[in-house]
Formats: sequence, structure tokens, C-alpha cells
Amino acid sequence: RSSLNLLKGARLTTQNLLPLVIETAGEVDVACGATIDATGRGYAGGQTYPGATLPGNDSGAGSHMGEGGVSNAAPGSTYGSVYRPQENGGGGRREDRGERGGGTVRIEASTIELIGTAAIRANGATATVRGREPGAGGSVWITASAISGEGVIEADGGNYTDYYDYGHGGGGAIAIEYASMDAEIFDKLSAKTQDSTTWWKPGGAGTVYLFGPDSTYGDLVVDNGSYSTPRWTVLPSLGGGEVDTGTDGVTLVTDLPDAIPAYFVGHWVEVRQADGTLKGTWRIESVNNLTATLEAGANVAAGDLWQGVYRFDTVTVTDRAKVRSDDPIRTPELQLTNGGELTAGDVMDSSTVVLGGGTNWSTLWTPVVSTGTVEIGGPVSVRSIEAPLLTVRSGATLSHPSGGTQRLDLMVTDLVVEDGASINVTGRGYAGGQTYPGATI
Repeated sequence: RSSLNLLKGARLTTQNLLPLVIETAGEVDVACGATIDATGRGYAGGQTYPGATLPGNDSGAGSHMGEGGVSNAAPGSTYGSVYRPQENGGGGRREDRGERGGGTVRIEASTIELIGTAAIRANGATATVRGREPGAGGSVWITASAISGEGVIEADGGNYTDYYDYGHGGGGAIAIEYASMDAEIFDKLSAKTQDSTTWWKPGGAGTVYLFGPDSTYGDLVVDNGSYSTPRWTVLPSLGGGEVDTGTDGVTLVTDLPDAIPAYFVGHWVEVRQADGTLKGTWRIESVNNLTATLEAGANVAAGDLWQGVYRFDTVTVTDRAKVRSDDPIRTPELQLTNGGELTAGDVMDSSTVVLGGGTNWSTLWTPVVSTGTVEIGGPVSVRSIEAPLLTVRSGATLSHPSGGTQRLDLMVTDLVVEDGASINVTGRGYAGGQTYPGATI
């Protein structure tokens, strides 16, 4: 069987906008100092995925799964697949001054070994010259039985290295399907932005999706490396509506106004009867204009209600990553820690919820409904928790977001507040110069 061996110092790359594809029944071995590298091979300056929007002004870096940094304007819109990423990263704002986004890497192999400083990269291009905007991270999708070694796998947003006012690129997307993976590899998976002392420059984090031997739906990790940012990881929304005529069985004709992007192949769709009774949740196998073909066993009929959803075994949002999804996220386990922020649909219905941990305040904007336990492990702001058991651990603080219209609703059977913990909404009301509507200042 064939194999691929990259020797020390070797660099395997591709042309701009062309995916770097490696398919082998054998091994892929990358020596120390060698790279499989699609950095800066994505969209050029002034370009992004068809239908997506560019940043609102010339300070804007490229977006992909994470929004690019931009000053006093809307960031470029996000796009792409969490489950099967194959999209290039967006370029910086201007055609003549924007750097390229990261390209795409697709590897199917029996085993992959990344020795020492070996790397697989699809990073956005860095802007090293004054007045240029960096690109967003690209895509890395790997399928292998075993992934070993100490190397890195990256789809980071590009850096702006000068001191003028230009943002950093948003993170890209990594998906890894594996039977075994060394802990050193897991610890070095990176789809983040870059750091800055200027608050608005960092972009949003990208996504890391892992499907291991015990997975049913896989795990989502969104980690921004503790880089504080106003920018979000906006998971692309398929939307929902009423099933249109022409639908039958696995064929779902939507009532969307525009064609379904190709990156929704692999996404999930919930289908309900008109009275709201759930019929089932099925994966999208292919798309054609307004029609999605679902996996075998789907049973859809005209007049049903459909809704795109994300499904994961676990969702982890950490280290100041900020995740927003208009499509609901279905997961039995949610972890929101160290400055993570999440808003997703109408409700988070999870059996195990861990909120807080680390020194930074985490915020969950979506109400929590748990059939199991909710644990508060650090400073966290929440609007509503419904659960049989809520435990606030020692040293943790449970509060609600600031603002006069916010409140903290706890609907729990058993509440445990450990020694040194607190439920504290002090100073979380109206800001200076504000009061109850109709009251005078």
C-alpha cells in the first residue's frame, strides 16, 4: 500500500483556491520541521465565500467560522461546515491590500504521525506591512485510524503585526475523525484568532470538531486561546420553515428564499408534524438549490415543519470564545468555562451542564433546561436554570448579565451553595443614567 513521507524541512502545499488532498491506504508521516501547509491559499483580498459579506470598512480582516476583527463596522459574515469543513478562509477587506485566507486540507489515511515540530496548517496569511488586512483561517478535515506525535494542526486567523488599526483574522474550521489520537496532538489543535492589546482587533474563534471511537454525534470545541474579543463564532444557520410541495420521504423541498449552500451537507434537520410532534432528526446527504436530500430512513411530507439543528455529544466553549447559533444546538453535555459565552436558539436542553471555571466571567444567554445536574464552577452569568440539582461550588459566583431588564430565574428541586460560593446580583441592575421605563432620573 502507498504511503507519504515528508522529510525534515519539506513543505507540501497547493495552488491558491485548490484543496490540498491526500488519500492513501497507508501512512502519512511528517518529520520534525516538515509541514503540510495551505496557509494563505484561500480567498484573496476583497473575496469571500459566495453569498457571504465582506467587512464593513477597510480595517476588516477576513472571516470564516470566526468573524474577523474590524473597527467601528460590521465584520464579514461567517460560513462553512463544522462537520466536514472544505471551505477556504475569507481574504482581508480590500482587493489591493487584503491578505489571503487559509486554504483547505483534506487527508484520508490509515495513520498520521506528526513528529516534533511537524505541522498541518491552513492559517490565514499574516499582514506584515502597514495598511494590509490579514485573512481568516481555512479548513482542515482529517480521517485516520490513528493520529500520533507531538505536532500541531492549525486553522488560525492571520495576524496583523503592525501597530496601525487593522483587525486579526477569524478562526477557520478543523474536523478530525479518528479511532485513536495522542493527547499531545489534541492539546495543539488550534482554530483561533490572534492576540492584541487593542480590544477590537482580535477576531472570533474557529471551530474544532472531533469524532472519536465512542462518538455518536461528535464533540464541538470552541477555544479562543484566552484572547478577549468582541467578535463571535457564528455557526451558519440553515433556518427552518414549512416543508414545500414536491417533498416525499428523504427529499425535503424547503421554503427558503435562496439556494442551500453546499456546506450544509452533513448538517442535521429536525422534522415535526404540523402540530409540533417530532417525526425525527436526519442528516443532509446532498443539496440542490432549495432541496435537501436526507439520509435513508427519513420520512418527510409536504406540510411538515422543518428546522436545521446542530447535534453534538458535548459542546465546550472556553477561553473567551463567543458562540452564537440561530439554529438550535442539541447536546446532552455543555461546558462553558473561563470567559466562554454562548447564545443558541430558545433553550439549551442538556442533561449535564458545567458553567464557570477559570478567572474570567462566562455568560450563557440561552435558558438552561437540564434533566440532570447543573454545576457552577466559577464566575458565571445566566438568565435561567431549570434542573433537579443545581450546585454552586466553593469560590464560584452565580449571577445574571448586567442590565435593568435582566434577571436570574432558578427553578430547581435541590439547590446546593457550598461554603465560599455565592449567588450574587449586586451591581447588575440599571447602569448610570438609566432607570425603570417611565421613571425619572
